[in-house]
This record gives sequence, structure tokens and C-alpha cells, in this order.
Amino acid sequence: MSVLKRELARSAKGPVSSNEDWWYLCRDTATGNVFVVHEWAHTDVTKSGKSDVGSTHIELSNFLAETRPSAAQVELRRLIGSLVDGGPRP
Repeated sequence: MSVLKRELARSAKGPVSSNEDWWYLCRDTATGNVFVVHEWAHTDVTKSGKSDVGSTHIELSNFLAETRPSAAQVELRRLIGSLVDGGPRP
């Protein structure tokens, strides 16, 4: 199985980028399934120094149904809209 990824958005917060998140639009080349992957790396720099690193697979319908729009959701909607408009815009 091969998965193609395109970055939708990223964010970094904290004094030394202790909280980083990335969102990718992905397609499984074997099945054709399209989905979003959210990856993160969060480190508590003020207390224990514990790290939380992970990723999650989000179905497109669930991602687009989120009630608080994120930068990644806005970008995905722009990409989808560009298909109707005739192509991506800068």
C-alpha cells in the first residue's frame, strides 16, 4: 500500500515550537480512498518534559463536518472549490 500526501496546513505554538501539528490530504493508491491525516508532536516544556507524538486518520466527511473551521479545513474547501472553478488559484 502506498499513500500519497499533500500538506494542507501546519501550526507551531509555544516558546520553542513545543506544539506542532500538520494536516495532510492523503490518497491510498491501492484503494483510491481519500482522507485527512493529522500528525502532531507536543512537548510540555514547562513541567515534566513529556512528549505526545501521534497521528490520526480522519474520513473526509467527518473532517469537513467539524464545526470549528481550521486552517486545514479552509484549505481543503479551497482545493475542492478549485476543481469546480477550473483550477487552483494562488
